[in-house]
Amino acid sequence: MPRWVQNGTEDSVVLDCEYNYSDDDKRLVVKWFLNDDPEPIYQWIPELNQRYASERVKSKLNMDYTVSPSSKHTRYRALNLMKPTTELSGRYSCHVVSMANQDAEDQVMVVYAPPRSFDFNYTKMSSEAVNFTCEADGVFPMPKITLLRVDLPEQEPNLVSKVKTVTTSQRGAYYVQVSREVRDWELSEEPTVFECILSIPGTDYENQRKILYFPVKSVCFLVLNQLSGGA
Repeated sequence: MPRWVQNGTEDSVVLDCEYNYSDDDKRLVVKWFLNDDPEPIYQWIPELNQRYASERVKSKLNMDYTVSPSSKHTRYRALNLMKPTTELSGRYSCHVVSMANQDAEDQVMVVYAPPRSFDFNYTKMSSEAVNFTCEADGVFPMPKITLLRVDLPEQEPNLVSKVKTVTTSQRGAYYVQVSREVRDWELSEEPTVFECILSIPGTDYENQRKILYFPVKSVCFLVLNQLSGGA
């Protein structure tokens, strides 16, 4: 199965469950589970030609899908999910049981939604203090937001610690705000680059925003030099 897929962008995805069987595997049953739900989302009993799909996936499941090549013991083993959305994100496990054997495998598929909005700004709190705020809204699953600082002319980024984080969720999506107040005297006299990086765990999605900040003391120093030179 795919490890990740963006919300609503794929026409369908296939979650397959490959297994070997022999003549001893009577009363074969294939079951699929999602996360910790004890009720299977899908079940197939080949000998009875009987299949079941739970209400959770029924509207998304293509019941006409068959694996290729296939036999009477493998035909309907896979899930074909149509236009997967975030509610189908999670850990899927396939259980294969017969009178002779049983086995199970699981894997996580993340159906993610990139943020509807992603902003990084700063506000002067006083003549010597500035507050940097990075916020993302409408993202799923919970993203990781990191603040970095690069003191020029060096190019080595440093993690900004002691950040404040606010998180809320609504209608299956998250709002996350990360902020940090910085004193100008903590910075060098050169401009400083602050960077906000947003990543979504379990996927390769990453986005970033940058701010080039000029400490007030640098401006004051420049003005004093100009005044002194003019005298």
